[in-house]
Amino acid sequence: MNSTERIRQLKRILNEHPRDTLALYALAMEYQARRRFEPALELFDRLLKIDPDYVPAYHRKALVLIAQDRPDQALAALKAGVPRAVETGQFHARDQMRELEEQLRARKTS
Repeated sequence: MNSTERIRQLKRILNEHPRDTLALYALAMEYQARRRFEPALELFDRLLKIDPDYVPAYHRKALVLIAQDRPDQALAALKAGVPRAVETGQFHARDQMRELEEQLRARKTS
């Protein structure tokens, strides 16, 4: 199945189940891969409103914001995601987000 077909299928799923967090995440990832950043951000935001503990969405949202050269907003997404990762025991995700946070802060000071 190609990306266009996956997007079509995920949209169908979301029409029937608009709160399906896996489908929201998958569709956001498809848009991110196609560099369609605004729809990806909208989906990550929608997902995080439904389930604020969906920790990978914070990391991916930050990556999209970095790709759009919006480092301050990326830092805000990471700042929101790290405590959620700790609260939910997702320590690998916490570490990834902290590392990305450090990289962004280093860029700002150089």
